[in-house]
Amino acid sequence: MKLLRLHLVLVFVLLFFLLCTIVSLSLFSRIIQVSIDDPPWPGIPSSAFTTSSESSKAESSQVALRESIQDGVDTDNETRTLRRLADKESEVRSLLEERTRLTQELERLRARIANLSSQHEGRIPTKSSDNNDFLEKPNVADCLSESVRTLNIDESKLIGRFKSRRFDFAANRSRGDRPINEHDAIAFTRFNAMKMYSVESGFERHVVEKPTGHRKVAIETAIEFAQDELDEKLPRSRKNGHAGPEFLEGIYRIIPGVGEQYEMYFSDRELPQYNRLTVARFLSNPIVLARKTIPTRKDLIYMIVPLSGRIDNFRKFMERFVQVAILSDNKVYLMVIYFGEEGLDEVEAIVRKIAISYHYKDMRVLALRGKFSRGRALREGAKRCPVSGDVLMFFCDVDIIITTDFLERCRVNTERGKRVYYPIVFSLYNPSIVSAFLEPTPRTTNNNNEALVLSDETGFWRDFGYGMICHFRSDFLKLNGLNETIRGWGLEDLFLYRKYLRSDLTVVRATDPGIVHLWHEKTCDVALAPDQYRSCLRSKALNEASHAQLGMMTFGTKPPNNRRNATGEKRPQ
Repeated sequence: MKLLRLHLVLVFVLLFFLLCTIVSLSLFSRIIQVSIDDPPWPGIPSSAFTTSSESSKAESSQVALRESIQDGVDTDNETRTLRRLADKESEVRSLLEERTRLTQELERLRARIANLSSQHEGRIPTKSSDNNDFLEKPNVADCLSESVRTLNIDESKLIGRFKSRRFDFAANRSRGDRPINEHDAIAFTRFNAMKMYSVESGFERHVVEKPTGHRKVAIETAIEFAQDELDEKLPRSRKNGHAGPEFLEGIYRIIPGVGEQYEMYFSDRELPQYNRLTVARFLSNPIVLARKTIPTRKDLIYMIVPLSGRIDNFRKFMERFVQVAILSDNKVYLMVIYFGEEGLDEVEAIVRKIAISYHYKDMRVLALRGKFSRGRALREGAKRCPVSGDVLMFFCDVDIIITTDFLERCRVNTERGKRVYYPIVFSLYNPSIVSAFLEPTPRTTNNNNEALVLSDETGFWRDFGYGMICHFRSDFLKLNGLNETIRGWGLEDLFLYRKYLRSDLTVVRATDPGIVHLWHEKTCDVALAPDQYRSCLRSKALNEASHAQLGMMTFGTKPPNNRRNATGEKRPQ
């Protein structure tokens, strides 16, 4: 048994020794192979492990291997670079071909536009032509619409992009071209189914006239188009046996080189709301630019009236205020800004008496010290507004007559952060001069809207005045309001008007027969600034009488028999 154990131990020892030998030989061969490329010990060359002949062969084979590898890498890099250059060249060639194709299409499109324009240039309708052909001169956008059908172009995007660059009606300006001053802004002319109140200048202009000829056709076409658009939008339940919206009134203006713009108001016969349609006529058929429903609710109007002295005028103003604002509208807050101490007690007494008699609390008198400044008065009135939140403000004067129709226009033409309303006031001539040329005509009243006499002989549209304005308090304060440094007469309202023109708000400037400026004696102080003095003299000259009446007074000629009476109608021969 001991002998067997001894044999087993020897066998294990031999096996262990054999295994160690195999491992040592394997490691030694690996060390020799690695030393050919890089010696494993620093400072000992690879020749220490090989003979000189073997070393030279190994080095030559190693260099050849490295060069072949490097050549392969360089070849792959050059191949990839050439491939990328070929792709770029192909892409550039494709872009050049696309550019050439688009250039050719553009040239064909321009030729098509020129051809269509030359074929339709100066076309006007005959008596038998339809109303839709009125002034039918081809629009460039229409020419584009016909041309792009033969091309692979998105027609709706092209036409929309072209029209948006022509004129931004909603913003009251050409794209990128804001009005610089009051002369660049284009005013509206108000009209209804029977009359139009034009502000156009000219020797034979008429402040009120009946649309005739081409103008009548254009207005009727726009009204019919808007009426059809509203009827199509009515719900099916309201179309059967129900009358559609009724046209009330509108305003229009002509943009030179572009076309006509209309804003028309329709009353809803069943719902308490108005419908306002903004329609454009690009010298062709009209299209709807915007449509908005305006509730008929009566928002409070905050009226600010600057005053200094002139107690009798203020007493008459309050008599008219009672009839229009208190008894009829009942949604007007009056703020009187009074300068000085002389006459202040009388003004407060007049306001207090009316407040007690009619149980009307929305009135207040604010006294300021110093010399009269309209700009300061309006700004202080806006700052010290007793009405909470944002409010619709109306800047007024003591010589102004308003009607309930104007108050309604003040509301519907103004929108917070978007629109302000600058009515063009009708200014009456000197009554002592006018009465010598007119026959007396009895006045009538209708719903406390005074039947004001608007005619060529009684007054004119005060298109150079910018003092009356309907706007929201937040918009006024955002523009930093009026210039308080201006003293005396005028200019502060003109500067505010220019501010609004240069802002992002839409300025609605239109004639309004519901607001009238009463004649009063005007004195121009020579101490005024030159611009103020010239404006005062111009206003004084225009306020006295018409051109014809002044001529008759100068040359001592009696009025002709075919003159007009106070209603604007011609007298019978």
